[in-house]
Amino acid sequence: MPPFSNYEPKFNVPSRLASCLLPLAKSLAKISLISIGFLIIFTPLTNAIFRIRRDSNEAGPYSTKVPSMDHETAIKKIVAVTAPNNEPDRNHAGITSTSFTYQNKPIKLSPPSSGDNYVKFTYNVISNTYSQTHEDGSKIDSFYVFNIERVEDRSLNQVYLRKRNTLFMGSITWQFIWELVGKSIEKIVIKIAGIEEYLKYVDGGNANACLTFLAARTQNCSIVPTNKSLTIERPEYDSLSLQLDMFRDIKLLKTNLNGTRNVESFSVEMHWRESSLQSSH
Repeated sequence: MPPFSNYEPKFNVPSRLASCLLPLAKSLAKISLISIGFLIIFTPLTNAIFRIRRDSNEAGPYSTKVPSMDHETAIKKIVAVTAPNNEPDRNHAGITSTSFTYQNKPIKLSPPSSGDNYVKFTYNVISNTYSQTHEDGSKIDSFYVFNIERVEDRSLNQVYLRKRNTLFMGSITWQFIWELVGKSIEKIVIKIAGIEEYLKYVDGGNANACLTFLAARTQNCSIVPTNKSLTIERPEYDSLSLQLDMFRDIKLLKTNLNGTRNVESFSVEMHWRESSLQSSH
């Protein structure tokens, strides 16, 4: 029998290393699962808390400030927004969707060649078209969009906007600018059709119209009401943003897919008059 034939090493490097790394690997796996769980739970919760700062029923016109909210009301809003949706399959056979693109290019409202003292801009969700193009002839699209798509549901004969991914908020913005030399704006009238589903939940989202001084970045916002227009008298600003926010899985601009082809899903109408300096000459 050769020497050391019964020798067994007391220190096996691979097995000892494996025994040390195994608990570490298990701990890292647990941390990863916990992190994923926190993301799933707290992403909609964070969105809810963010939106609670601006309550559509309490905010006054032309103001970004919201009255204080008691603790119980805040908790109810968080629970309402983060509660699971018991919606049927969102992507059944009759569904086709179109993604929006954004171009960070505002829409310019200019006096028409007809000489009228107003201009009207519209969007048609059925044909997915706008009433005008940019000054250079290029196609108009949203100024900014996140997690929003246009959907045609032929099984329900509906067309509407919705969130692409229900786990995250959705938002789409159209921005307008104007240069009215020798004219003063009398009023801006904003109408949005098919936003009744905002009323389904405590905080399903908001339709906001925000007037802005571009140079100073000062802003005044108001909520566009459901089923009626918002009129802003004599605005002293040089930009308007129309923004639709969704925090629930709701349908906005919803209309009959086979309805009238010239539907106005939203419209921005600006009226003006000749300024006193211009009219005196």
